Amino acid sequence: MPGLLQVARHNAEHMCHNVAGFEIGRVHFLEQGALSECTRVGLILTGKTRPHHWGNKPEDQDFFDLKGIVEGLLEALRILR
Repeated sequence: MPGLLQVARHNAEHMCHNVAGFEIGRVHFLEQGALSECTRVGLILTGKTRPHHWGNKPEDQDFFDLKGIVEGLLEALRILR
């Protein structure tokens, strides 16, 4: 999560508000007194869905854009049908 927030901040500081990104990484935490490690995926969406010069009108990205991306990923990985 910190890496994705840094990406969002860096892009905002450079006037790039339309960002879609992801990060895959290992998360470490303490579980019942023992260290545990697992892989997590994080996604970030900010700004508009497409550039203004494309055919369709750009719209603000929202929860449903994120939901569609996650569903597409799960279908591609054959986790969701």
